[in-house]
Amino acid sequence: MASIVRVCEENCEYGGEGNSSLVIRLKKEKKILRLLKDSQQSDNDLNHKLKQLQYQIQFVHNVMQPLLGSSFINYPVLIHLPANQVKMINKIVQNLRPAHRCTKNVKEISTYALMLRDCCLLPLQLANYSSKGPVISIEIKPKQGYMKNAGNLSGDQILKTGVCSFCMRQHYRLKKMIIERKSGYCPLDLFSGCKMRMQYAIKQLLETPQNYLKIFKNQKLIFCQENKADLLPLMDEFFGKESHEKKLDVFCDLVIQALLSPFNSEEVSNIQSNMSHKQQFCKYSCNYLQQNERKHSDGLPSSCVLGRILQLQKLDSIDIAHIYSMYLKIKGSCSDLLNNSNLHLVDGYPRNEIPVEIGKHERQSSETEISYMARKIWEFLVALSAKDFSVMVVLQQLCENAVPLVPSEHVITGSNNKSYVFSMSVIDLDSKPLNKVEKVYNENQEMLKAYAVNV
Repeated sequence: MASIVRVCEENCEYGGEGNSSLVIRLKKEKKILRLLKDSQQSDNDLNHKLKQLQYQIQFVHNVMQPLLGSSFINYPVLIHLPANQVKMINKIVQNLRPAHRCTKNVKEISTYALMLRDCCLLPLQLANYSSKGPVISIEIKPKQGYMKNAGNLSGDQILKTGVCSFCMRQHYRLKKMIIERKSGYCPLDLFSGCKMRMQYAIKQLLETPQNYLKIFKNQKLIFCQENKADLLPLMDEFFGKESHEKKLDVFCDLVIQALLSPFNSEEVSNIQSNMSHKQQFCKYSCNYLQQNERKHSDGLPSSCVLGRILQLQKLDSIDIAHIYSMYLKIKGSCSDLLNNSNLHLVDGYPRNEIPVEIGKHERQSSETEISYMARKIWEFLVALSAKDFSVMVVLQQLCENAVPLVPSEHVITGSNNKSYVFSMSVIDLDSKPLNKVEKVYNENQEMLKAYAVNV
């Protein structure tokens, strides 16, 4: 049953938005509301929207929690909003939305939304310790952190050898004039586990945030692509009297420590993979490490947030052309097949049950050819979700007397010798529909063509 919240102008403020959702911050409850924008299908079908959101809740509980771990999960609650409250929300945000996001809106009819904890805030169990200075929240959308093995690529997909999908996409977006200049950020640097490479990655995100970095101060968005404000005042307030360059290094160091911090991994389902966890280098990765250092460098610890995300991303181990071929075979076999409980696919989405064979590259003796293909497509869709995750790091400086009281796994010490309480969340845990296979395949072909011109 859906819960009810009171929406009024005094309690609501614009929290941001993506392609498919509008985010509203509920100040009193310290929660956020995620409302679905209009889509081409079923805009007026309330039951369709209800079913879609109920599925998303189940997906978080039944798939993401066991694969990612509850330490990072922000659990959604279903909320009903009458038409007059939706109208009020649209009025509140109408002059605050970026122009490029206004092509999609929330229809002013009775609807459902998801309510979640506001991940720009420290969780309640960490918020009441003696602290000082602002609460800083850093949202990073890291994207795909690995390259597929050359042995898993064929045909024109071989172009992907030596360049990661993010950097290839940057060429495509530049050619299409979606971006003004290519980002120097490479996800392989952030996912490397090497602090020098990770620092370089964060500094490149600060240079060109695009849609991959946002910084909040006390819940207010102060830095993003549309608002590349001078961060010096924030750094002064957060770190005190240090040189600007040193403050930036301390900032990067804190974010890296948080991203590499280990969390309880006992509850996480084991994912088998035939892919290496060693550091990888794209031709656009930073060049800090010499060849001999590259050879002996280990990758990410699997118990940190980036390690967990990378494990899920690597469920996509097969060439997209092969996945697309599987998709066409299943789609063309029989519509009833998609509702077969053994196929892990139903109603156009991956099922809310994790296959026992998860991550195994080869077809298992328990699988038919069709169920094997359906499992690989299920893994592809879950991996696709993981490639769109955002990581929220929340930081606040602790008073000295509070440091021994805070659980040690939530305390980090910066290179300035000051201690900070931090929390970590993974957001945007949305499942991907089956038709994404075709969309990704077509986009991939376009990217390969655009990149081939630059090779």
